[in-house]
Amino acid sequence: YLQLKRNELLPELPTDLVEYLEEITNLNRKRNLAILEQVKEITSILHKHHISPVFLKGVAHLLFGLYTDIAERMIGDIDFLVAEDKVVEAADLLIKKGYLPVVEYKPEMFAKLKHFPTLQNFNYPAAVEIHKEVLNPENQKLFRGFEVLRDKKPVTEIQNQAFIPSLPNLIIHNVFNAQLS
Repeated sequence: YLQLKRNELLPELPTDLVEYLEEITNLNRKRNLAILEQVKEITSILHKHHISPVFLKGVAHLLFGLYTDIAERMIGDIDFLVAEDKVVEAADLLIKKGYLPVVEYKPEMFAKLKHFPTLQNFNYPAAVEIHKEVLNPENQKLFRGFEVLRDKKPVTEIQNQAFIPSLPNLIIHNVFNAQLS
């Protein structure tokens, strides 16, 4: 919708389709604003326990300011990376705040995955995935989470308590995620 509008192509479409696309865009903008508030709250919870999340993928793009309008990006969940030895602690902190695992946590299963089981709190718009790695185990030799943690950049809007990957790592992760997932 936004690209069609910028390129003055909306008059070429049926009115009901334009109205539908505009409504979806407005709903997505509201959702993304709520997700950014959720990100701030998650960051605050974790920061109190000396855990600094590095937000990945769609949320990282919003925090980076990649889009002219945040409604341009549809986000399914909030992905963030923490040191492997902090993943379970971070999950426990969010569980204490009402997030629930979508599937049961089993340590032996977690050893084979790149993130803790998805957490959902139905008072918030997005589910959360706490990553210990950025790629699935079979591809981790290509790009490691410690590289992202090492080169992270602060998000100034969240009082330097939250981070995003460096620009090169953000690009590398996007390419690998698109090609491998």
